[in-house]
Amino acid sequence: MLEAQLGPVAGTGLTADDDLFEKGLDSVGVVALVVAAEETYGIVFPDEALDRETFRTPGSLWATICGLLSPVPDGGGNG
Repeated sequence: MLEAQLGPVAGTGLTADDDLFEKGLDSVGVVALVVAAEETYGIVFPDEALDRETFRTPGSLWATICGLLSPVPDGGGNG
């Protein structure tokens, strides 16, 4: 996903802590990443996740995606 948005820069050994905006990610790239992640993982980014910090690093983006993949308790239960 990142390679499609950053081109050759992504192939230069990005780490989880690299600043994607310093590597060339822009607002159009962020939108494309959102669409790609939603289609790939079957998730929907809530409005509060659509901020610069979510997309700052590969690690922060992955953490957000993982959080959206985790099942959320529905408040029901046996008690």
